[in-house]
Amino acid sequence: MSTIGNIVSLASTNNTSSNRDLPINLDIHQVKRNPSVKRTPGIIDIEVYYNENTHTIEILYDGESIGEVFIYLDDKIVGYSSDINTIISLPSENGNYKIEIITDYWIAIGYIEL
Repeated sequence: MSTIGNIVSLASTNNTSSNRDLPINLDIHQVKRNPSVKRTPGIIDIEVYYNENTHTIEILYDGESIGEVFIYLDDKIVGYSSDINTIISLPSENGNYKIEIITDYWIAIGYIEL
């Protein structure tokens, strides 16, 4: 598995995220080469935020890949979406959450401690 990027999500002034959103860093790894792309993939346009007010994780993705999102708390799945662009509510428990975004061509993983 080769690393193709390390994305740091930062809130911008024209983003819909509020002041209570915390960006979540993602490590992105290529798992398979997309045959329709004739060059090395560049930056994957994806941002992940945790909202302290709503206790949710929001994923904003602008790309062609189709994938799934898994949220883990202590190695147990506590959230799932069959779409990358999603908002997932977290259980009220504190702990170390793992966000895993899986597509056919890349995997992104991030963590947040609550």
